[in-house]
Amino acid sequence: MFLFTLLAVDNFENVRGVLPRSVSESAIATVKELDEREEIEAWIQAILHDTNRTPHGPSEVVDIFTHKLAVRGQEGLAAFILKGKSFPTVRPSHVSHQIFRLEDIQGLDFAIFAASGNVLDDVKRQFVSTARRLGCGYCILCPPSSDEEIGVARCLGQNPYNLDSLRVAAQFLSSSRIEAARLCRFAVQERCEPVLLHIAEVAKKYAPGQEPWAFLRKHLRPRRVPRTDAPLDAARQLHRNHA
Repeated sequence: MFLFTLLAVDNFENVRGVLPRSVSESAIATVKELDEREEIEAWIQAILHDTNRTPHGPSEVVDIFTHKLAVRGQEGLAAFILKGKSFPTVRPSHVSHQIFRLEDIQGLDFAIFAASGNVLDDVKRQFVSTARRLGCGYCILCPPSSDEEIGVARCLGQNPYNLDSLRVAAQFLSSSRIEAARLCRFAVQERCEPVLLHIAEVAKKYAPGQEPWAFLRKHLRPRRVPRTDAPLDAARQLHRNHA
């Protein structure tokens, strides 16, 4: 059960070399005009080398296709829920039935929700809670709806450690546009409290009253992070005791 980004998907490794700022406005506008069935799904299948088609028709209510996927070297079954130009705003009534049907997919390892339009927060919450309940990794691909989400995405524990990326996140989240309470909610939702609280403590040394960091130090609860080196330390101590 973990959140992952597009950069973590080995099948889409070519996108890792594309800087977000290099994507033109015309390219973004083109993507927003793509049809989820005839274009988005077909092109994803082409990348994944799958010629199978998901059936669509008047009786089709699921609109999900599945495929083997690799996320940071871990292979598993992925389910894709796609929304294209027909849904400039994705509401719960548009997608709840699809999210519900994720529970019917046996052996699901990854769930991916991708939309070219604006996705309401209620949709994201339903998708995330369902994926977590199923114990599968999940990914949401859509135009960021807030600066808080963009900043938090750079602080996820699943991302490769990159100090420069964290510095960019700290600078970005120091903007006056950031809503502190909303940032707290995303931090808890994506389990990146330790990173944001560390940034908040560093900010305290130089600008104690700067928001949103003052708000985070007051309202965001710390979360314990298990030490990954603990078994190694225990083994070393055991060796010393028996030496």
